[in-house]
Amino acid sequence: MADYHQIYDPDDVLFFTVGKPGKRTFYFGVDKDSQQIVLKMEKQQVGALSDSLRKILPQFSTQSIKQYEPPKDFEPLWTVGTIGVKYDTATNSVIIIFQQLTEDPEQESSVLEVIMDSEQAAQLAKLGVELVEQGRPICIYCGGPIDEQGHICPRSNGHRPVVDDT
Repeated sequence: MADYHQIYDPDDVLFFTVGKPGKRTFYFGVDKDSQQIVLKMEKQQVGALSDSLRKILPQFSTQSIKQYEPPKDFEPLWTVGTIGVKYDTATNSVIIIFQQLTEDPEQESSVLEVIMDSEQAAQLAKLGVELVEQGRPICIYCGGPIDEQGHICPRSNGHRPVVDDT
């Protein structure tokens, strides 16, 4: 049976990661009156949600990002499948709806609805952009990520150009 959670005016909302760039797992966390919910997300979902929030907010915050501590011991409630975002101009609030990723399309999926003020949403968007940008360096030729061990670039047929020092 699917669960429905609604959190209005959370104390904290944040994105955080576990692991090193290239091997990171992304999470969304929300805290209200010591009730804590953590959801597992994909990097692309964090980036897309952050971009959407930046586009719908009437003015994007220029304040620095509040630093929240990610939870120490946590178990994600579930993995996020689809995400919906709405800006309510009457209350100047943002509603984010996370729907659980399910293996079977016939299975009901759980939902988390978070209703926050626009300043919290702007902070969340900034944090998401910052986390996504902290990833591995990008190859200037092919746009692919460069690992610690190096990079096989398809634009150079997997080879680096030979440098002649003579």
